[in-house]
Amino acid sequence: ASSVNRQTLSDFRHLEILMIRIYGIEPIIQNPMRLLEIYMEQRCIEQGDLHRQELVALELDIRREILDFIGFELRRMREIGEELGLNDKELVDHLSLLKKALLVEQEGDSYSLTPKCLAYLDEAKGYEWRR
Repeated sequence: ASSVNRQTLSDFRHLEILMIRIYGIEPIIQNPMRLLEIYMEQRCIEQGDLHRQELVALELDIRREILDFIGFELRRMREIGEELGLNDKELVDHLSLLKKALLVEQEGDSYSLTPKCLAYLDEAKGYEWRR
């Protein structure tokens, strides 16, 4: 029984440390379940922010065209800009929003779609977009 209590206290302390480091929240609540609820609420807020970022990233046709062009390839920034007629500043702005929304990954000066983005395209467009 004492090992279970030690493990619970260890988990509770780990959660306290996470909240202090990640969220800057100094937990004053001694109830581990309430602390867990606060932690989960904070995670939901973060997830909500991510969903808003996705919506913003996908609201412009040009960003969806960027995703379509990248497809399954690793595309250089210059290649994307030339294909879609975007100057460097415009392209950087669009790619940074897509990256912030976790839809593209950057590798040097090249970009690829994240697994999450590929799943979105499968859902939105079906199998046909892959051809």
